Amino acid sequence: MAFLYTEELAEDLEGWKFDHDAAMKCRNLEERLTVVNALLGVIAQLEARRHAEILSGSYQSDPYFEGRIRQAFRRLSRTCSKIDASITRFEHQGYEVEGSVLFRLHREEIQKIFREMTRRVKLAKRVGLSGVTLNEQATDQFNLMLNDPSHPAPSSKQGPLAVPVVSLQDLLRNSQ
Repeated sequence: MAFLYTEELAEDLEGWKFDHDAAMKCRNLEERLTVVNALLGVIAQLEARRHAEILSGSYQSDPYFEGRIRQAFRRLSRTCSKIDASITRFEHQGYEVEGSVLFRLHREEIQKIFREMTRRVKLAKRVGLSGVTLNEQATDQFNLMLNDPSHPAPSSKQGPLAVPVVSLQDLLRNSQ
């Protein structure tokens, strides 16, 4: 009888220790999420301000700096995904993780910012504007294309981004 009782007690202690360790880790995650949520909120606000300056034309873009910002958001996005996976594991164990709802909202915002940065870079490369400085009218036209998907891209024959189209006959006539 004593043997069975001691085995049962040992199993109960092992289970309690595991549950206690998990609860302490979850509490640690919650405390750290409070700080992370505050930091992600500040980052999102700063990026919104920078984006407004870009649209207003008061922001001086530096390709190197822009690349570094994009890399930082990529890294932040990946790290947030790892943290979210940890939150999900705790939730599957039955824990309610304080601050997880706000964290997921911030994570979505960070990922949205990164996707938008990537889209802009790809679009600039696709239309041949990577590393090109545009005049004010062309910048306005490009920003319109970026920010309003319903805005039609200028044709190749008109607008500030136009490339002059010259026929072979005109080229030969002008060269004589």
